[in-house]
Amino acid sequence: FSFFFFNDTATTEIYTEQIVGSVRCVQETESRERKQISGTQPSGGSFVYSTPKKSRASSRDLDEEYENYLRSSQKKSPMKGHEEEELVKALTELISLDKEIESVKCDLALKVDFNLFDAFKIFDISSKGSINARELEEGLNFLSIYPSQKELYLLIRRYDKDFDGVLRYSDFCDMISPKTPEYSDILSNRTP
Repeated sequence: FSFFFFNDTATTEIYTEQIVGSVRCVQETESRERKQISGTQPSGGSFVYSTPKKSRASSRDLDEEYENYLRSSQKKSPMKGHEEEELVKALTELISLDKEIESVKCDLALKVDFNLFDAFKIFDISSKGSINARELEEGLNFLSIYPSQKELYLLIRRYDKDFDGVLRYSDFCDMISPKTPEYSDILSNRTP
């Protein structure tokens, strides 16, 4: 799938409405053409085709109809101007951060001396298969990263699938592995 992001929600809504309008226009045209084909099914089972009648609507009429549809279907945002701007700014920043994180994860996957199991062992010193907040903090401190308690809580909360307050190996892998399948496969197939 391909996703397009625009600088404001109004542009996104306009393009979405244009796509929906285009699909409806095509569907209506196909429906009209199907109605113009009048066929009968004789008792012999063969289909008899008759030439369709000439359409009354020209392509210019359809273009005008489509333009009128686009003008009438543009929605107004229920948000106030500054609220919408803040939402757009937050979503843009979120997209940018996600791209940056994915890029770093892909770069990490390409490092031949990196594997998920050894990385997990930095945090799971007791080899019990899970990491609690204290172990996560100690492992990050070992790597010269000093998060606040709130940041640790948010990190665990984001990746802890069963909400038991600890990160299992599978949670850790989801946290570190890239979402791009090619890079994720490289990393998951690498042995310690």
